[in-house]
This record gives sequence, structure tokens and C-alpha cells, in this order.
Amino acid sequence: MKIEKIKSYGENMTEVISSTCFKQSDLGWKGSQMRCLLLTSMGKADLRDTLKHIIDQTKVYENIEIPKDFEYYPKGIVNSNEVELDKRLIPVNGSIEYCNVLKDWWLEHPKRARTPVWDMVVTAMIDDKPGFILVEAKAHEEELIKESKGKEMPGSNASRESEGNHKRIKIAIEEARDGLNKASQIDRIRIDRDRCYQMSNRLAFAWKLANLGIPVVLIYLGFQNTMEMRNGGKLRLIENYEQWERIVREHSELVGFDLWEIPITVRDENEENVANIYPMIRSLDIQLHNGCLDGKFDINFKHHADA
Repeated sequence: MKIEKIKSYGENMTEVISSTCFKQSDLGWKGSQMRCLLLTSMGKADLRDTLKHIIDQTKVYENIEIPKDFEYYPKGIVNSNEVELDKRLIPVNGSIEYCNVLKDWWLEHPKRARTPVWDMVVTAMIDDKPGFILVEAKAHEEELIKESKGKEMPGSNASRESEGNHKRIKIAIEEARDGLNKASQIDRIRIDRDRCYQMSNRLAFAWKLANLGIPVVLIYLGFQNTMEMRNGGKLRLIENYEQWERIVREHSELVGFDLWEIPITVRDENEENVANIYPMIRSLDIQLHNGCLDGKFDINFKHHADA
């Protein structure tokens, strides 16, 4: 993706307009997946700047930096595969040992089994430590609301391995729940395998990484005005940040989580070192024009008092 022009409107708004040589009809993607691929199809320097704008949308985080040699997935349209952290083997501080730890923590029988898949994964320096920016993206309200269900139970013909993994995931999420409550000094977080499974596993993985000394920026990113997702008006699109923030907060209340924009400091198993989790709600408007992949980014830096 080539940046064609950038317009600034005072301190609170930047508009980025860019284009690619592909046609939407040739690709088959839409919604949040399409927009994540648009973001990661940008030049690396432009992606770096845009990600920092997204992070700083409600307030400036000077302690979160994306170095010039950062790594990111997916790799745009040319390599659209989403990421399982235990399988991608992205080095953190020169080590991939955390990948095995995540796999064994989450799965009893890891062969051919999957861990949570992320829409975007970006390496960053967080509090002067190597860490991850993890993005869960949505294109309309129902895409989040439908996630209130729990993880599907293995069927009557499920293998012993599937049943073992199902039980192991419950134990892992409960461990993360207790760890989050301890770290935040509250006792109301109720992440669970059997309720709001996706948000529960997002928060659980963020906690486990922090417990391993890897800080995390966890972003729930809502894409605004995804007109191709209307489905005859049956789906309610995300129109603005305030709407998206409200929906995410309502959803997270189902598992007792209300720590958005509040750093969560997690100690390692030896109680010697700490790493922070930064949970964020963000929105972005990327429009597709004239049947081609033109990206228009309206990035609002205005501080939202309730964020």
C-alpha cells in the first residue's frame, strides 16, 4: 500500500489516504479481516506510524514505542495468515521459549490443536521491555455480541485429546482469572471458558504473557462504517468510537472486567519481576472506494473522558 497524502486537522485529527493495485472483488475478504490486511499492506514505516496513532487515540502513551525493526503479522494481502503465538515463534528478547510455555499451559494434547488466533500481532517496546501489541478486531456490533457464548463442548464422538484440551483450557483461564484479580487487587473478574470465551481467552493470554515477563498492549479495535457488512440492514455497524467503547464495555462487564485504559501490573511466578498489560478500546475508519482497495484512515486523537 502506498501512502498518497496525509492531512492534519489541528491536533486531534489526521486523515491518511492510501491505495493498492488490487480490486476488492478479486480478493474475497471483507470486514475486519480485510481492514487488518489493508493496515498490514502498508509500508513498514507507515504501518508503524499508524499503529502509534491508534494507540495514542485517547491519550498519549510515551512508554509504548514501536521500534523501526518491529515484526508484525499478518503480512498484508501477500501473506494473510493470522497468528497463533505458540506456533509463529516470534523472538522476544532473543528467545522463543515462551511459545512452548504458552502451548503447554493452554493445551493438554497440542498435536494438531489450536491456541487463540489473533487478528494482528506486533512487536513493541513497552515500559522499556520487549512485548506485544495484540489486536482483536471487529467490523460490527453483532460480531462482538455473539461472542458471549462459551467455548463449544466436544461432541459425543470427540477424541480423548479434544476432551483433555477442553478441560485444560478451563484450568488455564481460571488461573489467569485469579492472576488478574490478584494483579488488579480486586475480586470481580470472572473470565471463563464457558462464557464470553473469546474475550476470556484474550485476557487470559495477555495475563500469561505478562506473567512470563512479556508486557502486552491488548487492543479491541472496532472498524467503523463497514458498509459491505450491512447484510440488508440486519447488522448494526460501528459508527463512532463512543458507540464501540460502550459495546465493548457492556460485553466485558459479563466477565467482570472494567479495567480498560488502566495498566494491570503482573508479577512473575517468583514475585521478582513485573510486566504490565494495557487494555485498550480503539476505533478506526478505513473505507473501500470505487471497487478498489483505497484506504482512508480517520484517526481521532481527542481524549474521551470515559475512556
